[in-house]
Amino acid sequence: HFFLPLANGDNLCFSVQGQPDFMFSLITDKYVQLNAQFVLPAEEESHTIGNVSTFLGNLGLLLRCPVSGNTTRIKVSARDHTVQVGDSITTVRDKPVTVTVTDTSTVYVTMDTKVKDESAWLYITSEFGFGIKARFYKKHLDLFLTKTNGLTAHVHGLIGQFLTSDVKLDAEYGLMKFSNHSPISVRKAPAWHYLHTNEDCWYGIATDNQGTGVI
Repeated sequence: HFFLPLANGDNLCFSVQGQPDFMFSLITDKYVQLNAQFVLPAEEESHTIGNVSTFLGNLGLLLRCPVSGNTTRIKVSARDHTVQVGDSITTVRDKPVTVTVTDTSTVYVTMDTKVKDESAWLYITSEFGFGIKARFYKKHLDLFLTKTNGLTAHVHGLIGQFLTSDVKLDAEYGLMKFSNHSPISVRKAPAWHYLHTNEDCWYGIATDNQGTGVI
């Protein structure tokens, strides 16, 4: 599942069905490359949502600092519940982990030891305008975009295509329209419970999307 804020102030939630183990591009932009992988659910989570039977697996994130030009590569393993920055690997279990990338590409990884939660949460944020958070399950993730002001008007990719200002929502007919793509059907979903969020969003299903390999 994905949760992303749109330029017009609305939120878009959607699920993706694809071929297991396929890699695809979520966001491609000047300073950000976010790739991911389809996976089958764990046996105890083998229910389907609509016709969706694959889930979001590993993530590969590359951040290019506009100031220094340096790059930071971050790998997230859904199965192992880990985040890797360079050679450093941190396990994400019952305490939130935050990865912060500064304007000079310095990286800080912190764990909030005061918080204990049944869910495993990972926060990745950059000082140059991009951030995500991920919720871990047995072997898959839910993904939220938390900061997108650092993306350019040329952003593309499976979810990047929704983040430009030319996205138009036709609430009367339940259609999301955006450039170079056929409209998709959406419906209002108050506080979409699959994503454990209290914010209303428009929900749609995307199918059979493919992309490049995980970084």
